[in-house]
Amino acid sequence: MQPTSKNEAENAKCHVYCFCSAPAPEVSHISGIEDSGVRAIEHEGVIAIAGDCSRPPEMSIHNVVAHNRVVSSILEATTPIPCRFGTTLSRRDLEIYIESRGEAVKALLRKFEGCVEMTLRIASVADASTGAPDGITHSPPDLSSPALRGPGTRFLEQKMRESSQQRLASQHAQALLAWTDSQFGALVRDRVARPNPERSLVARVAHLLERARLQRYQELIAVAQCDRPDLRLSVSGPWAPYSFAVLGESIR
Repeated sequence: MQPTSKNEAENAKCHVYCFCSAPAPEVSHISGIEDSGVRAIEHEGVIAIAGDCSRPPEMSIHNVVAHNRVVSSILEATTPIPCRFGTTLSRRDLEIYIESRGEAVKALLRKFEGCVEMTLRIASVADASTGAPDGITHSPPDLSSPALRGPGTRFLEQKMRESSQQRLASQHAQALLAWTDSQFGALVRDRVARPNPERSLVARVAHLLERARLQRYQELIAVAQCDRPDLRLSVSGPWAPYSFAVLGESIR
């Protein structure tokens, strides 16, 4: 049932998929969550891509895929600020949010203009079974006798080994991130790095770059892979800039 009054229209709930810059993209062909319609709501120069709903959508694979499908459709026309899945509020609350956070939204949209996100995964293919450096894993000389190495000593030795391995793994991950920056830093507009120093997937790096530079980015990936056979580099995208869509105070 369509709202029959201004008050009903302001209080009607909508699920917000993303924000984008004016002019509003064509959305009549897009199907949203539960096959709902999608519309563009403009307020103070900001476009909210939203769909009508009576309650927050259920967290399910089908609904998450539908949410991302809407955002991806907008990405074909412009670069949006993707919203968190389940962002549901009234039309009036949406307008209040834009009025209070409008400058931050517009600044982020300017930053994203003409850009996409690419995800670079860095995995190590080297043998991960190497031991820690000498002087860290060995027992102190005065504790080398089996008679003196009780459970407490062995426990401390294990903790020292683990601490050494964690420190070396963290240093390795940071060195790889520095190397990555040296390879792609001049090409990308921004990056968000997520290191995993104690896993075979050493780091995941989100790169924000202009669409026009995508081919060059792929070329640099190939060059970097040749330079580092000890690593396995894989890249995916382009995506909407989820990793960079930080507005401080989130909408609910």
